[in-house]
Amino acid sequence: MIGEDFKEEGSLSLNEVYDILSKRKEESELSYEQKMTFEYAEKFQIPSAKFKKIKSDLEAMELNNNLINKLLELNPKSPEVIKYAAASNRVTLDEEQINKILSEFKSV
Repeated sequence: MIGEDFKEEGSLSLNEVYDILSKRKEESELSYEQKMTFEYAEKFQIPSAKFKKIKSDLEAMELNNNLINKLLELNPKSPEVIKYAAASNRVTLDEEQINKILSEFKSV
């Protein structure tokens, strides 16, 4: 954990964090920070089947990975939240893209 070399750098969705920590929890006891992160991810993750479909659809829109993970974390229900996430990732979305993203999250 602490002091290990990074294998790669990037962002993860809450579902991916949950999966990683679940496996780690089976292997050994989690640290305090890992326990808190695990509990947060467990509480706010998107159900697995819906997560895979939404992530796949967002990737098909050719959005960058950081924006996709931010949207999956926020689970947006309004255009303003999507615009905020896009702006924080320095991405500009048109109204059609925003509406498509909103429709993806309606069923969650």
